[in-house]
Amino acid sequence: MENLEYIDITLIDEPPNQMRDEINNEKLEELTESIRKHGVLQPLVLRKVGERFEIIAGHRRFKAAWRAQLGKLPALVRSATDSEA
Repeated sequence: MENLEYIDITLIDEPPNQMRDEINNEKLEELTESIRKHGVLQPLVLRKVGERFEIIAGHRRFKAAWRAQLGKLPALVRSATDSEA
């Protein structure tokens, strides 16, 4: 079972192959404002890679949280291979 953890945003890396080629800046700014107001409501899904973490799901939330200058993000940390991630 996974536990919710709060991970320092500076320890989170973007995936090398992103699912979304392009993120709509207007929608990203809307999400950033929502996160500033309400926080991150749905945790990211991460995997541990060495001493750092890589995003499996929640790339837009990560980018918006970075813009909102949050320090820690709620996350579920899973074991996953490259192909599973």
